[in-house]
Amino acid sequence: MLIATLLRGNKEAKHYEDHPSYWDLRALKSDVQVKRIDDVYKVYKRIMFVSLCLTTLLNIKCHKGKTIKVLKTDLWNEGIECTTDVIFMINNISNRKILFYGMDIPHYVAAKAVNRLRYISAVQSSITHIPFRGSFSMRYLFYPQ
Repeated sequence: MLIATLLRGNKEAKHYEDHPSYWDLRALKSDVQVKRIDDVYKVYKRIMFVSLCLTTLLNIKCHKGKTIKVLKTDLWNEGIECTTDVIFMINNISNRKILFYGMDIPHYVAAKAVNRLRYISAVQSSITHIPFRGSFSMRYLFYPQ
C-alpha cells in the first residue's frame, strides 16, 4: 500500500487500514497537537487557500442557476484546521444562495464541521461511496495541504 509506505516510521503505519477509525484517531491527534510550521509553508498554504476561494467565487458568479449546490469531499479545513475553511469564507463573501454538502472519511471531522458550520449537510463517507444524489454546481474533491 502506498499510504502505508508513506507512513513508514509512524507508529500507526503497521495498523493502517482504510477505515474511519484510523482517520478519527489521526484527526483527534492533530486536533490536540500544536504544530510549528515554517513561514514558507504558511505562505504556500495561504496562497492555495486564496486561490481556491477565488476560483469558487468566480464559478459562483458565472453560474446561471438560482440555487448553487456545492459538494466538498474533504472537510478537514472546516472541522480541524479552521483557518483555511473555504466553505465559511465563501458563505460570508457570496451574496448568492448556496447549499453546501460535505463528506469526509472520519466521522469526527464531519461532525466537527457540522457543529461549527450549522448551514452545511455532512456525512461520514468516502469518494468511492458518495451518498448524495443529484447533481452539483461545483465539486471539490480535495484541498491541497
